[in-house]
Amino acid sequence: KNALKEDMIKLKIKLEKTADAELLNYKEMIDTKIIAAMKFLQILLCATFYFGNQQYFPVLAIQMIRLTLRHGTCKESCVAIACLSFLLSGSGECKASNRIGHLAVLLLEKFKAEEYLPVINIVYINGVHSRTMRLELGMEEALDAYKKGMQVGD
Repeated sequence: KNALKEDMIKLKIKLEKTADAELLNYKEMIDTKIIAAMKFLQILLCATFYFGNQQYFPVLAIQMIRLTLRHGTCKESCVAIACLSFLLSGSGECKASNRIGHLAVLLLEKFKAEEYLPVINIVYINGVHSRTMRLELGMEEALDAYKKGMQVGD
């Protein structure tokens, strides 16, 4: 558990210092086996968040971010980064959480990964913004994510 917290802190520090342009220009993942692993891990990550076994949630998010930093960004990277943002907000790291959540949204937009908008909405917009800003300020984003979720079946 302590090693998990240490890993989370290391990733927080690295991502918090990452400039928007640096992340957007970061190499893209090209290894199809790693991309397939990211897709699988993303499914597991969401399942642990929605259906229990939440002790695996930080482990999966951290592993996905490690793969992203090692092999490049892909669509699923935005989900992992948003989940780290959510975890940090639960630890009282509101400033870092907002910064890292913003990075997740940038990747979502870069990859046009609309299929992940409902997940980003739940973990970042609802999960983080609800702790750091007035709820009515995020209502339009929440409605957009709801509509997209209905379109993609999420």
